Amino acid sequence: MTSFPLSRLRCATLAVAAWMAVLSPVEAAVLAGWDVHSLVGGTNAFGASPLAATTTSPNLTVGGLTRGSGVGTTGTAAARGWGGTDWATASAAAAVTAGDVFTFTVAASAGYKVSISGISRLDYRRSSTGPTSGVLQYQIGGAAFVDAALSFSSTASAGASVAAIDLSGVAALQNVPAGTTVTFRVVNYAASGAGGTWYLYDVANTTASDLEVSGTVSAAGPAVNGSCGTAQGLTFPRAPAVGLCTDGSTPSVMDGGNAWNWSCPGSNGGQAAACTAVNSSATGC
Repeated sequence: MTSFPLSRLRCATLAVAAWMAVLSPVEAAVLAGWDVHSLVGGTNAFGASPLAATTTSPNLTVGGLTRGSGVGTTGTAAARGWGGTDWATASAAAAVTAGDVFTFTVAASAGYKVSISGISRLDYRRSSTGPTSGVLQYQIGGAAFVDAALSFSSTASAGASVAAIDLSGVAALQNVPAGTTVTFRVVNYAASGAGGTWYLYDVANTTASDLEVSGTVSAAGPAVNGSCGTAQGLTFPRAPAVGLCTDGSTPSVMDGGNAWNWSCPGSNGGQAAACTAVNSSATGC
């Protein structure tokens, strides 16, 4: 019987493991989750704000559920619920202005990046005069909020669930580097009375998450600084459109009078490069 050296067997085992890692898809896991099962309710007891996540993925910082300034907490709160009252604005824009919102945040730790695939669970309960509509919004860093509609049609005392929200196709929420905070905001509106309630609610009456964000956290790799392309330093009568960055990206080119200016982004937390070319239409050259 032919025998193989142990070193060769080890190499073969490592090679198979490497190929398996390449071929196996990365499955989404729970990035952050909130279980409100333990909240007892009662007079003015709508839950702490911020309310810390009960489940947090390693290498991720999660900011707690935080009520906006317009959400009321006066009255008798339901057990197993976190929320408030006074959602009686007519539109999402009016609700944002009034502070009828709640927020939470996620951010990758140094050396990592986060990809958000969806809101895999959102269980709620509302009263008959509570908000019937809502908007889920996300914000990358300090950019503008982007939204998707929600519906809270059920008024059952047992609560209900919003269908899973797929965010895997949102490019801005994929591979978000360390140092960039993703803020989620739920904007509730169209309540028929100021005393109407809305809660994140423990529908299943278990210790499972009642709000859950899914995705992956992975090592970011070394920081790579941006680099100007072949258009750097050349002369153009019109804004250059090619050769802007060495990675092939095409950022916006600004007219700076005597110069064309643009910025080539870094990756994995790397610094952007400031690039410029001569504007011959302004200099007369």
